[in-house]
Amino acid sequence: MVRWSRTKRFAVGLMAALLAACSGSSSSPPEPDIAWHDCDPEAVSEEYINQLGERLKCATLAVPLDHDDPRGATIELGLSRVAAGDPSRRRNAIFVNPGGPGADGLSLGAELGALFALADPSDPLGAKLRRISDEYDVIGFSPRGLGSSTHLTCELDAQFHVTLLASTAFTPENLNAIHENKLLEARACRANPLTPYINTDAVVRDIDFVREKLGDEKVSYIGYSYGTWLGLWYASRFPERVDRMMLDSVVNYTLPSFYAEGDDQAVPLQFILDELVSPYAAALDPIFGLGSSPDEIRGIFGELPVELQTVLSSKLYGLLFSQKAADDTVVQLGAAKGVGEVLHAHPDAPREELEARVAERRYAPDDEVDEVMREAASELLDGTLELKSGERDPVELDPESAVNKAVVCNDGPSPTDPEFWIREVEAIRDTAPVFARIANCTDEWGGPSVAKPDVEGARRVPNILFVQNQYDGATPLDGALKTRDLLGNVSLVYQTRDYTHGVFPSQEVCIDDPVAEFFAADEIPDRYVVECEGKGLLDGLPSAAAGALPETLRAQAVRGASGDASSAYLDPDVARTLAQRIHDQIRSAAAAARGADAR
Repeated sequence: MVRWSRTKRFAVGLMAALLAACSGSSSSPPEPDIAWHDCDPEAVSEEYINQLGERLKCATLAVPLDHDDPRGATIELGLSRVAAGDPSRRRNAIFVNPGGPGADGLSLGAELGALFALADPSDPLGAKLRRISDEYDVIGFSPRGLGSSTHLTCELDAQFHVTLLASTAFTPENLNAIHENKLLEARACRANPLTPYINTDAVVRDIDFVREKLGDEKVSYIGYSYGTWLGLWYASRFPERVDRMMLDSVVNYTLPSFYAEGDDQAVPLQFILDELVSPYAAALDPIFGLGSSPDEIRGIFGELPVELQTVLSSKLYGLLFSQKAADDTVVQLGAAKGVGEVLHAHPDAPREELEARVAERRYAPDDEVDEVMREAASELLDGTLELKSGERDPVELDPESAVNKAVVCNDGPSPTDPEFWIREVEAIRDTAPVFARIANCTDEWGGPSVAKPDVEGARRVPNILFVQNQYDGATPLDGALKTRDLLGNVSLVYQTRDYTHGVFPSQEVCIDDPVAEFFAADEIPDRYVVECEGKGLLDGLPSAAAGALPETLRAQAVRGASGDASSAYLDPDVARTLAQRIHDQIRSAAAAARGADAR
């Protein structure tokens, strides 16, 4: 259970204020201007503050709690801004969102702004990136409910049940305990009067509220993962206010509610584990020591005790969002294999003996890998023994988890019959045992608080740019293509072979150049499809077994020019570091969304 401190300092006061608002009291309307000030280094890294100087500022803006009652109660919205480098050429502001729901995007604005500011105007790609830096503000924000905005928390005087992975602990007792935990979450969140106002529609209207305060007729946008859902919701509600919109790692917007996006992840993630990572580990058996047969490695998970399977599932989920984390993924598998063997051989041993046996065994032929696996094994054992102990956590959801739960359950209709979710798990538990889950909002939630707007509005936006990796398991290509077909006004930059969640900035010309051109061009470009050849784990691994472009799209695609984008930046090393931080934040946001629903 994640702990926090800031929330509880004002939670009681917030509750009182919201209850007063609900009883009919009102506050003054927001101030007309945004009061920008120096950023708090605890919210935005001092590194960006030093690099960007006066261009980087932050603000706390009062926004309506309920946008349908603009003169009623307000809550606080945390903002960051990297101002356009050349105010005389300023177009508008690019709002950015890293995903989630439940992720703070305040620092993402500073990171992207710092990256654009590093562009070398003497380089062809760098000149386009520098135009973005010179001509747009970059706005990061903490979505309502978390970060530097007013916090949402969900608490109840009760304890969660200890639960195990639904796909392998497929017993009435465990499935009922999972359902009871979902009921407790719903009761805890519904007890907070802020909860109904935490949803995608409210965040969309917050963005538009800020747009108006900035004095802009139109807004531009970069969104990742859930941020693509947020962006399309904005485009559907306010199509005439959209300038440029780039959506990276696109969710399936044809779904009635965001709950089902997570349900679509299990099979693609299992594909990555079985068909990409397992052959990779087998090919490097002299280093990792998990076996030279992919089938042997695929079989590791099924041989583990269910408590260890539960812990390992959570570890693997986030790692499979990054192809660069393939070695870390194999390390977790090797560590789990070793811990499982110790637990099977000594089922009744005391904790001290188990810890000693896990610490003294050999895991991998390579000494460095062996040491890393041993450290991972210690963590896996701790998590496994904690589950075995039966210790129960209090019903407390931190702001990130609470916002995730609220958005998922408020955004649209979702099945609440426990039997529906049991059937869902049963249908895929054999094909995707590592990642099948239950995400029931339950009847206790009371149904959604908003309705997704008609997508007809988004169809009127001249061109929306999608960027997608072939094997992305968090937001699978199939869902992105369904969304593209739904809209009909989409350009696509598509990278083959890679399974990383989050593509731009890629440090590859083929991807970064069309994205930069999309924002830098004087006129919005005509629609296009660009196919970029990515790099798989090993040349011999499949590149078209899943997630390939349909032939109709492939026929339209232009093969993009390959090349390293390092020369586009004045300091390539700093640019690579910034790009990595951006990607870490995107994947952390997606992984945190699963963590919010882990019970």
